[in-house]
Amino acid sequence: MKEPVRAALLGVGGYGQKLLEASRQVDGLEIVKAYYYRPERAAEVEARLGLPVVTDLEKLLEDPTIDALVIVTPNDQHLPQAKAGLLHGKAVFVDKPITNTVDEAKELIRVEKETGGLLMVGHNFRRLKAFRACQKAISEGRIGELANVEGNFSRDGAYEVKPSSWRARGRCPTGPLIQLGIHLIDIELLYFGRPTKVFGFVEQVLPDGANVDNTAGLIHFEGPRLGYIGSNYVGPFRSTLAVYGTEGNLYTDGVETRLVSRDGREEVLYKGKDGLGAEMDASHVEQLEEFARLVREGGRPETDSLGALLALAVVNAVEISAREGRAVDLDELLGDVDA
Repeated sequence: MKEPVRAALLGVGGYGQKLLEASRQVDGLEIVKAYYYRPERAAEVEARLGLPVVTDLEKLLEDPTIDALVIVTPNDQHLPQAKAGLLHGKAVFVDKPITNTVDEAKELIRVEKETGGLLMVGHNFRRLKAFRACQKAISEGRIGELANVEGNFSRDGAYEVKPSSWRARGRCPTGPLIQLGIHLIDIELLYFGRPTKVFGFVEQVLPDGANVDNTAGLIHFEGPRLGYIGSNYVGPFRSTLAVYGTEGNLYTDGVETRLVSRDGREEVLYKGKDGLGAEMDASHVEQLEEFARLVREGGRPETDSLGALLALAVVNAVEISAREGRAVDLDELLGDVDA
């Protein structure tokens, strides 16, 4: 049996701990160290994670026993950390979004190509079995020609965003859209293909938050296909997707997927037993299993850098559209990148 991929965890908050727990269920991957930038808290973090903590990132990057990085840090750290990892010969898994901006993502993709390294982006929502059931029904033609898609991923939490938080306006543009909505944007693009134009709005409803908290975008895809994405930090938790076709519709909340045919017949395509948390946990394991396999065997990840760039371009286009009051052509942002 091959030696497991030895990885270091960058990002020790709640989501980083989720991926650490998931990694412990993955054969062939072992997270053996963590990086944390505050030396005075290293012992505390070591005790919490059960891992040795390194406070010098350069030292970690130069460690020949580390094969890969699992990056779950704030968005504005994704470019410098993932770039450094690739330049030091490490395979890199970076959680979504790939970076904060399209220009940053282009730079990271340039380094990926120059080094020939592995860069995988953690768009895990598409891996939920409820969304896989939608994808299968679409590929089998069960709802006919695709026409429209509506997605909304929201949760309350605006008052959690304080001026000192990395989720504040300066470090996390579009707030809930780049943190939550981008999950469903990735799925909409998976089902509907390449986006061409975007029109969007970003607003702030709750005055005490340090970022926008209410966002919406309209997406035009290649062909006569339209989409909607909404995300807010105002109302209760919501994660829903509806896909409309000429022969039927699909409805899912990430746990259950239903198909309603043109004649009104309804069929449950998938129903999870233990709720969204369990479905999410399984998706974390699945993506890390793929990452470990690709580190050992090579290949291109399902959630690669170019797909992540397209999803991010939609987010950035919503922000530009809201600021300038116009539809944004995605080619304005993508330029000569063949994505």
